[in-house]
Amino acid sequence: MSAFRSSLICVARIEREKAEIGVLIALEDATKPMRTEAASAGFYKSPWGNHPRLQILTIADDWDEKIAQLRELWQRQLLLSRTQRSITGKSLAR
Repeated sequence: MSAFRSSLICVARIEREKAEIGVLIALEDATKPMRTEAASAGFYKSPWGNHPRLQILTIADDWDEKIAQLRELWQRQLLLSRTQRSITGKSLAR
C-alpha cells in the first residue's frame, strides 16, 4: 500500500471514528500529496492552540520529543476535563 493511500485511509478513519487526533507512522518523509491530505483533516482546537488532526510521523523523527508533545497535550486535556467536571458536574472539554 502506498504512503499516500495510507494517509487517505487515516483521514477517513479519523472522520468515521470521530477521533480528535490520529497518527500515521511512515517509513519515509511525507510527500506533498500526503501533507495536503493530512491538512484536509483539519485541526483539533485545544485551549493550548490548534493541532493537526492527522499527525504524520516518520521513523526518523525525534520520537522522544514527539511523544513528549503528545503526552503533554493529553495530560493538559485530561486535567482540564477533570477540573471542569468537578466544577460543573459535566465535561466541557472537546
